[in-house]
Amino acid sequence: MNGITRNKLIKTETKRRMLLTLVAFFAYVLVFHIIYFAFGQAMATAAVIPVIIIGLLYGLKAGITASLLSFPVNIIMYELFGKGGLEDMLLKGGGIPGTLNLILIGAVVGYVKDLSSRLRRELNERKKVE
Repeated sequence: MNGITRNKLIKTETKRRMLLTLVAFFAYVLVFHIIYFAFGQAMATAAVIPVIIIGLLYGLKAGITASLLSFPVNIIMYELFGKGGLEDMLLKGGGIPGTLNLILIGAVVGYVKDLSSRLRRELNERKKVE
């Protein structure tokens, strides 16, 4: 595979990942709205959607970062679209325990992604040797 083809594949993969990341974020916003209008209360744990997708696409560090960012994003979502903000999230939403669970989910999914990438590289190296 020549350099030009490889660079084109890398750019295509990067675009695909960015698109999936945006789709995951919009899916979170949509689920947040649907639950809010259906039940009169939003569900901050819908943030698991982008956390899992980002962990699957980018690995451990990105999964943990996405889960850490879920707390302020959830507060903003409650402020913009729900009733209340930090107080509602802490009392009705997941709050700190929910964010800790999201961190665990992001870490596990990201770690599995990193392990799978490492295994794939090692298998490719073995094929080249043989």
